[in-house]
Amino acid sequence: MCTSWNCARPATSTGWLQPAITLADEGFAATPRCAAVSCNSRSQNSPESAAFFCPGGGNVGPAVGSLVRNAPLAETLRLRATHGADCFYKVIPEKGCDIAVGIVEGQKFNRPQAPGGKGGSMTYADLENYQAIERAPVEGSYRGYTIKAVAPPSSGGLTMIQMLKMLERFPLGDASQGYGFGSLKTANVMADAMRLAFADRAVWIGDVDFVPVPMRGRCTPPTPAAVARPSCRGCA
Repeated sequence: MCTSWNCARPATSTGWLQPAITLADEGFAATPRCAAVSCNSRSQNSPESAAFFCPGGGNVGPAVGSLVRNAPLAETLRLRATHGADCFYKVIPEKGCDIAVGIVEGQKFNRPQAPGGKGGSMTYADLENYQAIERAPVEGSYRGYTIKAVAPPSSGGLTMIQMLKMLERFPLGDASQGYGFGSLKTANVMADAMRLAFADRAVWIGDVDFVPVPMRGRCTPPTPAAVARPSCRGCA
């Protein structure tokens, strides 16, 4: 975020953060979706996150229509807006910059979905020395549209393009051919595309600075009978 918004600008240039600060301060009415998914296993990684995402205690999320406010987040954003990027990556007590403490200590909590249930090993030095890497997006096409998405080590872009390329040859949306919205055929091919793409994702996606990631191979169909051979520029 800092790189994208040019952190060389003066620390007092807070306008780009103000909408987020206002929303965190004033809150929003919990939607049915928010109420249903807010309190899950990940939200209970720490006592602090559980208190926010499960305000009803136990496994109970916010009530539909209730006001969801996040004053600590608003204060975190104010610190970042006032004191610049260093206030995010470093502990600076004299300025009240303790965001790094929450990040480093927060990721140490043991959590069931992590390997062995153990927390992270990131240190304060790791966070302070972090440098964002700008990467060219992966690029593909779907029914005449150009799709550009985030490149590895993020898995979402490549996985999405792979799914779309596998689905492109099917007449999705054409009810006369049995591929209308929610139809059995539509659900079947979409489920298979997701199944195959996520299976590849689990095996092949990684950090390209450390391991080879076969990006062009991810954009190539698993079997010619399943999908037409795609074109995926940028997936070299």
